[in-house]
Amino acid sequence: EMGWVLAPFYDLLNVKLILMNKLFLSFIVLSLIFWSCENSNTDEDQNQVPEDAPIEEITTSVNTSKEKAPVEKQEAKPKLAPDFAEFVAKFPHVSLPYELNPDFEGGDNEDAENTYAKIPLEQQVKYLSVPEELKKADFEEMAEYTDYYFVSSPVINSNYTAVIYGRFEMGSIFYYLCTYDNQGKFISGIEFAAYNMLGAGPQAGQYTITHGKIDKDMNITVSFDDLDGSSTTTKYKINENGKIMEIK
Repeated sequence: EMGWVLAPFYDLLNVKLILMNKLFLSFIVLSLIFWSCENSNTDEDQNQVPEDAPIEEITTSVNTSKEKAPVEKQEAKPKLAPDFAEFVAKFPHVSLPYELNPDFEGGDNEDAENTYAKIPLEQQVKYLSVPEELKKADFEEMAEYTDYYFVSSPVINSNYTAVIYGRFEMGSIFYYLCTYDNQGKFISGIEFAAYNMLGAGPQAGQYTITHGKIDKDMNITVSFDDLDGSSTTTKYKINENGKIMEIK
């Protein structure tokens, strides 16, 4: 009879124990969720950049998350006049620094023909008349013993184009560096390199050599080796407008 009396009390106690276990489990779950959220917020706070942080700190913070390779700026190709573009395209493009040391023994034009392409008479007249100070009739008369060649194109930018052409005549070779605007108008020019065979007098058969070099900063060095072994160096620079200026 006592057991029957206490039965409701035991049932109530069991219910309370069950409820307490559920509450305890709920408390544990909520504690874990809260702890996880706190850690997540802490990580986000560490990655955020304060509004008053110096520019250097902001840059560093951004770069540490994702490193991007630097993008090299490429200058847009200049818009050349069609006829001039055709002329320039025949010059082999070379990179800077670039130097030219004449090595055709005796200035043999036959070797030049195997190395460079000839400049047609029409383009000689149109683009070489000013630097050569010649007229069409002069080019026609000289054609029997003088040839002009496409040698190289070391500089092409939005302001000017620099080309080197060769004049080969009677055993001698002369290389000229000339600059033109985008329409093909001559700007400036110098003798860049040469193999000059002397054809008369007691020094006939001897030769002088001129060496030329262009650096990436458009500085030019021209060295002249004379018969007596002495050497003379002249410095130039191409300015932003294509003018070749001597540096003294």
